[in-house]
Amino acid sequence: MSVVYSYGLEYLKAGTIDGTTGAATGLASVGDIFQDTCDITQGDPTITKLYSAQNPNTPRKSFAQPGSKTLKFSLMSNDADTLAKYLGGTVTTVNSVKQWNAPSTYVDVELAFELKTSDGTIIKIARGGVTAKLNYAVRTNSLFLVDVVVEVLSPKVGVLPEMIVIEPAA
Repeated sequence: MSVVYSYGLEYLKAGTIDGTTGAATGLASVGDIFQDTCDITQGDPTITKLYSAQNPNTPRKSFAQPGSKTLKFSLMSNDADTLAKYLGGTVTTVNSVKQWNAPSTYVDVELAFELKTSDGTIIKIARGGVTAKLNYAVRTNSLFLVDVVVEVLSPKVGVLPEMIVIEPAA
């Protein structure tokens, strides 16, 4: 059994999801991620306990439902294409300058993701529900960030795992 210690971030890519195979397609870098803002976490499980009327102090049966897995990161780029990709809306060009036009309603965004750590571990998310928000404290020492939250979802094709962690090559 090998021991793996994963650390750091080499890259994070996002791409579309093939409707037939469920595979990630067109994976490309998400761009510069603000330092120390990329996290993958899993929520605590929900435990349901069932008690008998005769012995209400000790459960007779319990069921656990795992907590959801989440990828979070903050993008340093706020160009029109990045805003449209993660927040929805459209990009238009006016006088040779791109501009982002915010959507008037919530846009459902789903993407596939691949992350590689500094030690070579690769983490793949087959399908993620993306929500994003603008985060800009207008200061001389602050950046206009796009905070992105990806909730890991079940793949649309049943044979794919929702998440894969690949150990680095020896």
